[in-house]
Amino acid sequence: MGSEENVAMRESEEFVRGKLEEFLGTELKIGEDPPDYYVKHDEKIIPLEVTQLTPITFDVDGNPINRTGQDIPRLNICDALNEEHGHLLPAERRLILRILMPTKDPHLFHKGLERELPGMIQVLGSELNVEKSISVEGVPIMFQIMRRPSRKYKAIACTVQNLMASTDLMKNASVMLRERVMAKDNSMDGFFSMGSVWLALYNRDILLDNDEYQVAYDTLNLNHRFERVYLVKSNGEILELSQ
Repeated sequence: MGSEENVAMRESEEFVRGKLEEFLGTELKIGEDPPDYYVKHDEKIIPLEVTQLTPITFDVDGNPINRTGQDIPRLNICDALNEEHGHLLPAERRLILRILMPTKDPHLFHKGLERELPGMIQVLGSELNVEKSISVEGVPIMFQIMRRPSRKYKAIACTVQNLMASTDLMKNASVMLRERVMAKDNSMDGFFSMGSVWLALYNRDILLDNDEYQVAYDTLNLNHRFERVYLVKSNGEILELSQ
């Protein structure tokens, strides 16, 4: 995990810490990682681990993977293209790329886009809002020229459509819950013999609400060892998941 990811993870953990302190009415002490924190409850010191529920997609074998980890690098590629090649477009025009995910090799994909970019612009010429398509390293890309109202808009911009993502919200909630809860049950194995252990799940998927997670939790009937499992939303709302 890179330094930026570490910082973002720690910020998320501290957000959860603050909201749980308000909810529980007690201070959470920083732990040794693991656990992330200790909470004092009924004269006991309880280890509390924090993890995130992030949007997912699936690989070609149907295994869940972090969608952000797939989409963000491709959007970063587009930012790089804008910096390096935005000058190829007239000041009043912008190129919009619609990328159909996933891509296998971000580096080859980046190079392929750089190679094809001048041709895309030339093919479209002065045509506005006419979408054409091309394949770059096996990845379908739709592209069109649009009017650029001002220079505050990027000359080259992208949207990402992940074809392996599921629109079944209950499936996504179930997959994320099972993977995160059981992974943390395994990583905290050495603590359960000492007594109670709590888990906090930080929901980063804006499409999923507490109700969907509670239904999924009921349906899964996970065989984990956490005494309590808290779900923390980005607005600070907290739900204790129960079976």
